[in-house]
Amino acid sequence: MVQDVFYWRAITGLSVDDITARLDADHGRYPPPGTHLSWPPAAVAAILTNIKYTGYQATATRDENGAFRPVEQWVLSDQPAHRALVTSALFWAAQDPATSVRRIPHRLLAPVHGFAAQCDGKEVR
Repeated sequence: MVQDVFYWRAITGLSVDDITARLDADHGRYPPPGTHLSWPPAAVAAILTNIKYTGYQATATRDENGAFRPVEQWVLSDQPAHRALVTSALFWAAQDPATSVRRIPHRLLAPVHGFAAQCDGKEVR
């Protein structure tokens, strides 16, 4: 489900509301979280902004008021903390679907075992 959400956002350019509608159209495959009867847009937005799906931990992502800090201020772990569900390329593409991600070969958007992830043009080990 997480991979579908990132794909829809990054590759097809769907909005959070459109992704929510897709999830709600198939509750058998995509059951709503918790006790919700439908997918809240905030839940989809939370998935799309959670860098943990890349396998890395991040600190300092929010300021003292709970608002997201600029990405440049995030502190990422040096090593993956767990198995990635999406690649760094797909995560960052989903942050701005207006970018030309449709030119990224699809094989680069799927996690590849044994290769270091790329994060903002720098190799992360």
